[in-house]
Amino acid sequence: MIGGDVSRGKKSIFLKVLYIWSAVLSLLLMIVNACSAVSWIRQYPLKTVAMFAAVFAVFVLFLLLLAKSGIIMRIRSRKVFAAVLFLLSFISKAVFTLVIKTPQYSDFQLFYWVTAEIADGIQKYLTQTYYEIWAYQTGFPAAMAVFIKIFGKNVTALVLINCVFASLSNVLVYCLARLKAGEKTARTAGILYLVFPFVMGISNVYTNQHLATLLFYCGLYVLMKFPKSNVIAPAVCGLLLALGNGIRPEGILFVAAFAALLIYRFFADRGYKRGTRKAFLSGTALPVCTAVASYFICFMLLSNLFVITGLNPHGLKNNFPLYKFVVGLNHDTGGTFSSADSKALFESDIVTRSEERDAEALRLIRERLGQPKAKLARLFYSKINTMWTAQGIYPAFNPIMDKTAFRIGSISVSVRRLNTLFTFVDYLIYILLFGTILAGSAAGAAKNRETIRPYFVLLFSAAFAVYLFIEVQYRYSYLLMPALIIMLSDGLEVFASKTKDGKNEAEKRGKGSKAAAGAYR
Repeated sequence: MIGGDVSRGKKSIFLKVLYIWSAVLSLLLMIVNACSAVSWIRQYPLKTVAMFAAVFAVFVLFLLLLAKSGIIMRIRSRKVFAAVLFLLSFISKAVFTLVIKTPQYSDFQLFYWVTAEIADGIQKYLTQTYYEIWAYQTGFPAAMAVFIKIFGKNVTALVLINCVFASLSNVLVYCLARLKAGEKTARTAGILYLVFPFVMGISNVYTNQHLATLLFYCGLYVLMKFPKSNVIAPAVCGLLLALGNGIRPEGILFVAAFAALLIYRFFADRGYKRGTRKAFLSGTALPVCTAVASYFICFMLLSNLFVITGLNPHGLKNNFPLYKFVVGLNHDTGGTFSSADSKALFESDIVTRSEERDAEALRLIRERLGQPKAKLARLFYSKINTMWTAQGIYPAFNPIMDKTAFRIGSISVSVRRLNTLFTFVDYLIYILLFGTILAGSAAGAAKNRETIRPYFVLLFSAAFAVYLFIEVQYRYSYLLMPALIIMLSDGLEVFASKTKDGKNEAEKRGKGSKAAAGAYR
């Protein structure tokens, strides 16, 4: 009951409200992307715009081939298709990594240094205030230190391992889509994620996002694959979510979505009524509560393990959660990183203790929330553009944007031009994503039935709301991309079912006409 259409009989108003909200949110993001794309294209000369038109034509042709041709169904075995999808994903990302030799920088470089230190048994990183305040950042380097012991201190090897994680996530997108959508639709979703430039543009930096995303969605897959399991599958789901949270602290979004799902199902399935109470408790409440309880217990044990082993005496805690809100509400930087905030909270003479730092953070948060509503609206619009459109710079290109071009054989390609190509294709995919989700949600609201799985709607809504208030970066939306592609597959399935119904109706009319013609002979 977690991931599919489980309500029987007449649906409640709560389902309709959920899909109306999903349709409104999708429409908003589709319009924002369209406006952002038009504004972005207008800065380029006519020659480049002509190139955009050619890319658009190729993109449409690609979509038509996926929709109309049977090429994606040539591989009959699902397991073989999953293996091919993984190989294509890994090879493309590995080639991208080896061709676009991005030097590790900022947090990515810091992760590598700490990974090497942990592998060598050195704890120099513990002398840094950074790992005292944000102790949770120890999780990813500790996990990857295992691979350094196997492959040596080669950052390229570590990045290629990250490519493996990203490719497995690609397979999970296909597998999760298949749980509700048809095989062709699920394969289309998997292939679309494969060619998504946004995912490619983050594949060659040493980030904790790939492993965390893999673990989070693996947990969801276990839970949704075994919907009748009330204990084992939910407990495993909680364990995987906890491990993902140990790598990158975003597990609370999945837990929040579970809490929202529990409330939604309670009313939508009329779980408060005597006749359906037992089904609600066994089908939704018990597995969800088990998964959430498992998550908190497993993460507590994992955090204590870091304390016991000495990897970090603070475990995997965040000892200054207010910082993300201070930065996220900074009007001057549009909710992105602020060096001024960093200096005010960590280098100022008036902030010498954690209590003083928290007090100063709260003061800044209140001050920024107290700004005129129009100013807050502009801040939120800027943050939506940063998170949910393609206007950012890809991490793969950021440090080498203005440097020389790379070569593929005899062809020289400018990194800036490749970034432009990636951005344009991403705009097309974003508009396709939100447009399809809009159509699927509208169909669900009109027919009052589950066309897009409520959990993914709630997960994306939770992330959308949270990132209105905390720090944003272009790459932070990576976690939600699998969810959006899965939602797209659900929306595509609505169109596929309509096409099938239309064909069946046409066949019936054809047979009826033949029978009538025979009667008149």
